[in-house]
Amino acid sequence: MKRQILHYWIDLLLFITALVVTLTGIIKFPGLLPFLGISYLSLPMGTLTWLHDWGGLVVVFLSLLHTLLHWRWITAMTRKILGKGNDQ
Repeated sequence: MKRQILHYWIDLLLFITALVVTLTGIIKFPGLLPFLGISYLSLPMGTLTWLHDWGGLVVVFLSLLHTLLHWRWITAMTRKILGKGNDQ
């Protein structure tokens, strides 16, 4: 698999799982649903909690993988920003 395709799929999955974690986190936020007049009993909170928790673990895993795949770029930019190895 080409490296760009791998990056694309990891970034897409990272975006989707981060979106799931964000949305379920907003729904689970204490006091939000009663403020909106929605009962917690009317939603599948067990499923939302499961999605939120496992989605969070997937986000962490994909973030680490993303960081590892971009490590050379991160170190090069760090050197450039800090002025090391740069002929400015």
